[in-house]
This record gives sequence, C-alpha cells and structure tokens, in this order.
Amino acid sequence: MILALSLFCALFTSAVGIAFSQPFDVAKTRIMQQKRHRTDIRVYKGFFDMMKLTIQNEGVHALWKGAHPAWIRNAPWNVVFYMSLEAFRKWDMYLNNREEAAF
Repeated sequence: MILALSLFCALFTSAVGIAFSQPFDVAKTRIMQQKRHRTDIRVYKGFFDMMKLTIQNEGVHALWKGAHPAWIRNAPWNVVFYMSLEAFRKWDMYLNNREEAAF
C-alpha cells in the first residue's frame, strides 16, 4: 500500500508542477522562436504581451500546449526521486534505530 501511495504522490506532484510551469515554458518558447525566424518582425513585445495575444487568439488552453509530453518526461524522474527518498528514509531509520527519519 505504501508503494502505491508513494507512486501516486510522485505522479501527482509531477502533474501539479507541470500545470504551474507549462504556461511559462510556452511563453519562453514562443518568444525565443519569433527571433529565430525573422529578426525584423516581432509578434510579441514581451511576456505579458505574449500571454495576452495567445489567450485572445487561441484561448486559455493554448498556454498548456505540450503539457502531456512534458509530464511524460518529468513523471519518471519524480517517481525515481520520491521512491528513492522513501527508501533512504527507511534505511536511515533502520541504521540509526530511530522512530522517525531525520529528513
């Protein structure tokens, strides 16, 4: 049961992290790509202008384009990290005869 709970929490943490960070990643990518294709034409003046124009032209959901691939890339890392953390906590408790882990 603990293994399933740790796995669920790791996947959930990954999803929440992507949900909050993806709009910033989309903004960064779009601003960087506009300079690559044509240096004389700028579609976006900055971060807030890009957000405003994207929401007006494509809708709010456009800020989360690419969220699924980002989650698929990030989820295995979170699972390994949190499962390892739990294993090290148990190992620390066993080696030091503690009731609770030190970290």
